[in-house]
Amino acid sequence: MVQWCKRDNCPHIKKEGSIVTRSRHMIRSAWAVLITLLMTLIVLAFPHDASAWGINKTSITLVRGQAYTLKVTGVSSVPKWSSSNVNVASVNKNGKVTAKSAGTAVITAKVGSNKVSCTVNVKAGSLKASSSSLSVKAGSSKIIYITAKGSHAVKVTSSDKRVATASWADSSFTDNKIGLRIRGVSNGDATIKVYMSRYTNIYTKINVSVYGGSSSAYTDLSTTVNSVSVNAGSSSTFTVTSGSGSNTRISIANSNIATVEKSQWVGNRVNVRVTGKSAGNTYVYITNNNTGTTKSIPVYVTGSTLSLSKTSGSISVGGTDTISVNTSYPRYVSVYSSNQNVATAQVTHYYNTSCNVTVTGRQAGNATISITDDYTGASRTYKVTVTGASLRTSTSNVSVKVNGSTDFTVYSNYANYLNIVSSNSNVAQAAVSRYGNGSATVTVYGYRQGNCTITIQDTYTGANAKVNVSVSGGRNLSASVSSLSMNRDQSKQFTLYCSDPNYIDVSSNNTGVATVYTSDWGNDRCTVNVYAAGSGSANIRIYDRMSGSSINIPVTVGGGNALSVSPSSLNLESNGPTGTFTVYGDDLAYVNAYSSDYNVANVYERSNNGNSKTFTVDPGQSGRATITVTNSYTGRSVNVSVNVEGGQIEMQVGASSLNLSVGQNESFTVRCSSASNMDVSVGNYSVCSVNASVTGTQSAVIYVTAVGPGSTVITLRDPVTGQAKNVSVNVSGGNNGGGGVYYDEYDPYYYI
Repeated sequence: MVQWCKRDNCPHIKKEGSIVTRSRHMIRSAWAVLITLLMTLIVLAFPHDASAWGINKTSITLVRGQAYTLKVTGVSSVPKWSSSNVNVASVNKNGKVTAKSAGTAVITAKVGSNKVSCTVNVKAGSLKASSSSLSVKAGSSKIIYITAKGSHAVKVTSSDKRVATASWADSSFTDNKIGLRIRGVSNGDATIKVYMSRYTNIYTKINVSVYGGSSSAYTDLSTTVNSVSVNAGSSSTFTVTSGSGSNTRISIANSNIATVEKSQWVGNRVNVRVTGKSAGNTYVYITNNNTGTTKSIPVYVTGSTLSLSKTSGSISVGGTDTISVNTSYPRYVSVYSSNQNVATAQVTHYYNTSCNVTVTGRQAGNATISITDDYTGASRTYKVTVTGASLRTSTSNVSVKVNGSTDFTVYSNYANYLNIVSSNSNVAQAAVSRYGNGSATVTVYGYRQGNCTITIQDTYTGANAKVNVSVSGGRNLSASVSSLSMNRDQSKQFTLYCSDPNYIDVSSNNTGVATVYTSDWGNDRCTVNVYAAGSGSANIRIYDRMSGSSINIPVTVGGGNALSVSPSSLNLESNGPTGTFTVYGDDLAYVNAYSSDYNVANVYERSNNGNSKTFTVDPGQSGRATITVTNSYTGRSVNVSVNVEGGQIEMQVGASSLNLSVGQNESFTVRCSSASNMDVSVGNYSVCSVNASVTGTQSAVIYVTAVGPGSTVITLRDPVTGQAKNVSVNVSGGNNGGGGVYYDEYDPYYYI
C-alpha cells in the first residue's frame, strides 16, 4: 500500500506500519540508476565501429512476387529497415524484401547514425495461354498461343508424353506471342506446362484430353541384344525397335573405344553397327525422343593395346635407334619429336600387327618421341638422350685487310653439311676452302673497311657457331677540291684518292647543270671530270663501294639568267576564262610547260618575244594542278600552282565516324560543289550539335560538340550534285539512365 506523507509529501511504502520497507526500496532504486549511468558511459566511451558491419547483398534482382531476406552482419543491435520505393519493393522489420512491380528500389538498414543499403532490381514476368484446356484426337494436333512478357526464354513440358506432346509452332515470338503445337499421342489426359526457364515460378498450364486412339500408341523401346562384345577393328550389328521411329537418338558414350552407325529406318526398326577401336568398355545409348524412354547397351571391346619395345634410349649425334611398336593398326601410327633439332623420328617398316620407328640423333640434348595410334587414339612416349661434340671453331674473332684473306678451322662430325653466311657481304665473305676428318677450313675474304659476323651452321645437326670479323686497310676516300665554281660550257678536273678506283661511282644530282665522269685510273687515285651544262647548282656524289664511304662536291655554274615565272600561282573558275603566266630567262627555245592534271588545267604556249615566253592556262574541272616549266638545256625548272574552283566536284568528308565524350569538341573538313549552300543536319540534337564554317568556295569545316550520351548521324548534302555523306557520332559519359531492352544473342527467345 502506497501513501503520501503529509509532512514532507514523500511516498512511503508501509508494511504493517514499518518504515524499513521504504528504506530498502530507495536502496534498490539507487542501484538501478547507477547501473544505467554506467552502461551509458560505456556506450559513449566505446562507440560502435561502422566499418566492422555490413550487409550480405549490395544488389539483387528479383522477379515480381519473389522475396529475399537481407541480413546485417557485424552488429548486435536490431537495424531499422526502409525502402526508397515501396511500390517496387517493400521490406519488413526482419529484412525480408518482397518484389512488387518492375523497377528499382534501394533497401536501407540503419543502426544509429550508420547505415548500409542494397539495390533491388525487380523484373516483371508473366505467361498466359490462349486456352487453358483443349481436346485433341490421337494422331492430330492443335495450336494455341502463348503470350510471354518480361522474358522470351520459355520452355514447355508434358506430364505424360505417351498421351500428349508439345513443341513450338513458330521459330520466334511476334508481339510477345508464339504458337504452341499440342499433339495427341494416345487416349488419356495430360498437362502441358509452359514456364520461364530463368524464373520457374512464372508458368501457365494447359489441360489436354486425347481421344480416338489406342491406349498404348507407342511400342516400348526394345533391342535384339542386351550387350555387345567385339574385338578392336571388328564390328557387330543389332536391331532397335522404337515407336518413335526416326525420332530416336542413338549415340556412343566413348568414341575412342567404339563407334556406332545406323542404317535407314524401315518402319519402326533400324540396324545399328558397333565397331571396336581400342580395348575398353563403353555404352550405346538409345532414346525414344517422344516418350523419353532410354536404354543402355553395354559394349565390351577386346584387342591388343599400343605398346613399345622400349621407352627410353641413348644415341650419339648421327646415330639411330629402332623401336618396335605393337598395335592392331600399324598403318595408323604417327610420330612426333618434341625437339627436332635434337632428334627426329619416322616409321620405317610396317607388319601385320606392328611397325618400326627409327629415331636419329641430330645434336646433343634430350627429346621426347610421341608415338600415336591415330585410329584408336592410344599414345606412348619414347625418351631419347643424344650425345656428341657440338659444333665449335678455332677462334671467335679474326682480322683481315681489304682485299686480303685469312683462315680459321671449324670442328664438326658433319663438315660436309656446313652452311656459311656473312652478316654483311660488302665487308667480308667466307667459304669452306678445305675439308678434313671431322673438321673444315674456312677462308674469310676482306672487301672493305668495317665489321661483320660470319655464322657457321651444321645443317645436319642444327648446331651453329659465330666468328666476328674486322676488316681494315685501304686508303680513305678524299678529293683535291671541296667545291667547284664554273661558267656554262666550261670543264674542270680534280683528283680523287681511294683504295681502288674500280670501286668508285660518281653521279650528278642535276645533269642539266653539271655532268661528271672519271678517267686516268691509277692504283689509289683517278681523275674526276666535270662539265658545266647550264646555269644553276648541282651536287657531285662520289661513292666508294669498297669502304662504303662517300663525299659530296657542290658545283655552282654561272653565265645566264635564272629561270623565273610571273605570276607563280593562278586562281581560275571551272570552265571559265583562261589565265596566263610569263617565263623569263635565257635559252627560252628550250623552255616547255607541263600540267600535273590536264583535267584541271591545260597549258600551251601563247607567245615568245626572245626575252620572255608567255603560256596560257585553260581551266577545266574543279581541283588543283601544278604547271612545271622546264628548260631542257639548263635543266632548270620552276612551278606555277593553279587552283580551279566552281562546278561539280566529288564530295569529300574528312571523317566517317566520331567517338566523343560529353562536352568534347571535334571538327572535320568537307569539300563539295558549293560549300556556302551545303545542307548539314543532325539526326538527334540531344546527342550533338554542329556548326559549319565556310573556308572556301568548295570547302568548309564542320565543328561538332558532344551534348549528351548516345549515337546519331550527321548528314551533309552537296546542293549542286545532291550527293550526301553521313558521319556517325557516338557520345559516351554522362548518365544514360536505367531500364531499356536487353537482348541475349545466344538465346533468340530471350529478352528483358
